[in-house]
Amino acid sequence: MEDNRHPRSWSVSAASLLPLWLLALAVSAEGFPPAPISVQAAMGLFLAAVAIAMLLLWKKWIGPAVVLSYNIPFAFLYLLDEISTVYKTPFILVCTLIVSVGILLYQRSGRLTRGWMLLAAAAFVSLAVAAHSAGNFWQMTDQLGYYQCFPDALGCPPLAGRGDPWWLLLISL
Repeated sequence: MEDNRHPRSWSVSAASLLPLWLLALAVSAEGFPPAPISVQAAMGLFLAAVAIAMLLLWKKWIGPAVVLSYNIPFAFLYLLDEISTVYKTPFILVCTLIVSVGILLYQRSGRLTRGWMLLAAAAFVSLAVAAHSAGNFWQMTDQLGYYQCFPDALGCPPLAGRGDPWWLLLISL
């Protein structure tokens, strides 16, 4: 098996992160209130991510581990389901940044085993941060009195100005 971890330059490393970020933006389009990205734009981002990933694989600039990590934003979508996009979008972007660091560490690591461990650790940490943020969000909505109602959805009072800022939910224990 060919070792594709070591990109030739930082521009190739940046290109290898592009599909991940395009997918993260695409999955952030789902929810209430409507995200700044339309459903049509999200589909375009998704297709562009797939095309770019195929090109990077064809040029052998990335390997299967990086392609596998491109699927993590779909796990964020599952973990952060039904959360207001006011909170969900920044949560997804922060978690994607963690995965990006993992991909760069994987690509720059000297040993294959160490690279896999770094990538797996980044994936685990990003998923743990997403789950932690979701738990804090639901705890906050309970404290604000949202019962059987998804904040910012139709028929439910808006959350804007009532809850804690997203970054506080991200870092609070």
